[in-house]
Amino acid sequence: MASQVNSLGYIIIEGSETMIRGAVLITDAKGFPLDFARTEPLRPDSLARILYGSSFEKYAKEKLILESLLDAVEIQPQLWLCKDKDLLEPLKTN
Repeated sequence: MASQVNSLGYIIIEGSETMIRGAVLITDAKGFPLDFARTEPLRPDSLARILYGSSFEKYAKEKLILESLLDAVEIQPQLWLCKDKDLLEPLKTN
């Protein structure tokens, strides 16, 4: 993944009881898009929710959605912007 000087990365992962999805946008300093990726909606069945219990949402966001988004973009921004506090730590290590 190439690093881009003066770039920003915006990441959002949102969901409900029936679906989780995410997207990432990398822009230059002027706000022009450099890279974009999104996931297809992840629709967990009742068995997955039972097996993972209360950790399902955290697992799905960090391991399934976030990792696939970060693998999909070719540019590593200087700064990530994200409203979900749970995703900040995994973004630091990337």
